[in-house]
Amino acid sequence: MTKEVNAACLGAMEAGCDEILVKDAHDSACNLIPEMLPEEVRIFRGWGTDIMSMMAGLEKGYDGVIFTGYHSAAGMDTNPLSHTMNTRNNYVKINGIICPELMLNSLTAAYLNVPVRLVTGDKGLCDWMKAINPNIETVAVSEGCGRGSISIHPNKALKLIQAAAKRAMEKQAKDCMFPPAGSFQGGDFF
Repeated sequence: MTKEVNAACLGAMEAGCDEILVKDAHDSACNLIPEMLPEEVRIFRGWGTDIMSMMAGLEKGYDGVIFTGYHSAAGMDTNPLSHTMNTRNNYVKINGIICPELMLNSLTAAYLNVPVRLVTGDKGLCDWMKAINPNIETVAVSEGCGRGSISIHPNKALKLIQAAAKRAMEKQAKDCMFPPAGSFQGGDFF
């Protein structure tokens, strides 16, 4: 995971980004190895008390967000790790749509008018994002197969992520906005 985040940071830096905040946001939120990231990067580890949860640290005015290592939602059959926020939810829906963590976090970015530049993770989730906004770069590094997954070679994944991050940060921000829901009809947790 640290190598994939590093690849995304390097690609963003190649595109001219000189300030990068990494939010370690999976499981314990202390998964990444900070010394393996570029020295220019700041890293937010742990959960703190921020209501923004996985998006803690994000502010209006950021040039974009990059999501690495994301997985399908609870209720989606495209990754054996599929869950939404915790493993107790059978599914989470917003406006009747099965809601992956990626949707929650993309809506948070949209609320702050921050574009989603790149998503990496399983193929099902990358396809889901492409159906919503084909301008958002994606890199599928694995594909779910029942209780298993087929992954591409790790070195290939790093090359693809770095190149996609560079392309993503060179795009117009307006083209990479996640469509905000507009109004919420209510969430559905089961």
